[in-house]
Amino acid sequence: MRSLLALLLLAPLVSLASPAPAIPPGRYALELIVATATQVPVMGETLVYTRSLSQVDVFVQDGVTYQTQRLCSVTVEDNNRLADTRIPEAFIKSFPVQTYAVSLTPLAQGGFAYFADPGSVSIGFDPQRTAGQVPDAPDDPNLVDYDGDGKPGATVNLVVPVLGAVELYIAQRGHSVMSGEVQNGVVRGGVDVRFFSQRTLEASNSLFHANPPMRHLDESWFRLSPAPGMGCQQLSATLGARPIERSAP
Repeated sequence: MRSLLALLLLAPLVSLASPAPAIPPGRYALELIVATATQVPVMGETLVYTRSLSQVDVFVQDGVTYQTQRLCSVTVEDNNRLADTRIPEAFIKSFPVQTYAVSLTPLAQGGFAYFADPGSVSIGFDPQRTAGQVPDAPDDPNLVDYDGDGKPGATVNLVVPVLGAVELYIAQRGHSVMSGEVQNGVVRGGVDVRFFSQRTLEASNSLFHANPPMRHLDESWFRLSPAPGMGCQQLSATLGARPIERSAP
């Protein structure tokens, strides 16, 4: 009788317990691969895959799930191996930390639908002074020295066969959203590039002062996976050292 009474007393506590969150608070790794096709003179269309790796901290506030995202590394590969693109550490460190709400909707078949919109990011210029338009001249007064190297906009490095090292000075604005599903604590899905514009303001070698046509492909994807206790240095040394997965796993 006492054991039955104990069970009855505990029953309300069990029923009132909060369900486990779709994405438990903690540290995660965000791999985001954007696939583009660029028209390169002589070579024709070149496929370019850009992987950004970010440290993400998930937390819940007033019943809403949020993510704080810090960029750790960027890797670029192209199918023609025209050049080795290297994103300097100063570029990475200057990238803004983003905090945004996440939408999580239960699915009939189990798991949750996931949607996240980090918002737009402007690099190398002040978007409030240009109404969001990306400058295209190195002497535009709306440019800022994004990475503190004394050059206009942001600096990206290329290593080109025969020609050697080349610096590109760019301005850029982009806005992408992520939608997918949460299954077993891991989020996988697609990336929708809603807006992207990049202008080469200047180059240390005039051959590369160009803005070839570019289009985004449907192959872009992301994965958000638990990474307890791992910071940017560890994430870059492990996940960032792997070849880019060019199709969603």
